[in-house]
Amino acid sequence: MCYPDTADAGVTHGIMVFKEAVFGSRRNEWLGLVRPELEERLDPGPRRMAIPRQFHSARVMSIDRAGARELECDGLVTSTPLTALGISVSDCVPIFAWDVEKRVIGLAHCGWRGLAAGIVEELLRVLRFEGSDPADLSILIGAAIGPCCYRVGDDLLDRFTDKEVRTFSTDRAAGVFFDLKAVAASRLLEGGVGRERISIDKTCTSCKKYLLSSYRADGSDCGRMLAYLMLTG
Repeated sequence: MCYPDTADAGVTHGIMVFKEAVFGSRRNEWLGLVRPELEERLDPGPRRMAIPRQFHSARVMSIDRAGARELECDGLVTSTPLTALGISVSDCVPIFAWDVEKRVIGLAHCGWRGLAAGIVEELLRVLRFEGSDPADLSILIGAAIGPCCYRVGDDLLDRFTDKEVRTFSTDRAAGVFFDLKAVAASRLLEGGVGRERISIDKTCTSCKKYLLSSYRADGSDCGRMLAYLMLTG
């Protein structure tokens, strides 16, 4: 799945689908699969790739400042051209962020735990630390499970504010359904990003499970997707 490249901004981004990748595969196997595919897809090719070990956290790292060889986080930020950022998703919300003027980008993996813990706010904080004003950011909220399919329980709802639960959940005969993308957009707005600068891909990974990867729909047989973002110049 490709999103239109923002050539004027010198940014390329998209989502690659790996249906054959087992969800529980070891990290080295996953990296061995995605790295050559990412190198082949991106033109110009990346000089560096940063794909973290994710754990559904609110941790966001500037890889230009990170000293550790092993990145353990759910969000990445860089201002270095030809450094490809990558995150693994399969229902969780990918957030792509870039600042045309300051030449800084950020990419975050937002599951419900990360959203509840404040990963959107942390992404904006790290981007601000790197010199970007949230008002100058362009945002894409990528394909993820939609409110049509995302049935949730009290363990999730109890982690969000009463206002968010009222606004972004829907009661149906089958249960309560929640809109993760709308929550992410709301928190971006609260953080100072302009409404007109936020685009939302309404594609539901569960509805499109035959084309994309949905852990909710297919369990461990779902494969994985890699969301990527890179400054090309």
